[in-house]
Amino acid sequence: MQVPEAVVFDIGHVLLQWNPRYLYRQIFTGADGAVDETAMETFLANVCSPEWNVEQDAGRSIAEATAVLSARFPQHKALIEAFYDRFPKAIK
Repeated sequence: MQVPEAVVFDIGHVLLQWNPRYLYRQIFTGADGAVDETAMETFLANVCSPEWNVEQDAGRSIAEATAVLSARFPQHKALIEAFYDRFPKAIK
C-alpha cells in the first residue's frame, strides 16, 4: 500500500462541490426528462434533511442513519439508501 505524501482539505467547496441535488436531480427526473424540483426539494427538506446529515458528520454511522430514517419513511427507503450508496454522484 502506498502512503499518501499529502492530505488536502477542501474547505468551502474550492476543489470539489458536494450537493445532494446533483444526485437527486437524476433520480427525480421523469420519463419526459423534466426534473420534479418541488418533489426533490420537499424530500431534501423533510426526509434527507441537512439536520439528518449533520448527525452523521457528528459521528453517527451511515448504517444506523439509513436504518432510522428508512423506518420513519419506509415509502422513501430506496431514495434514502441512494444518499450514501450513490454518494459520488453528489460530487462535482
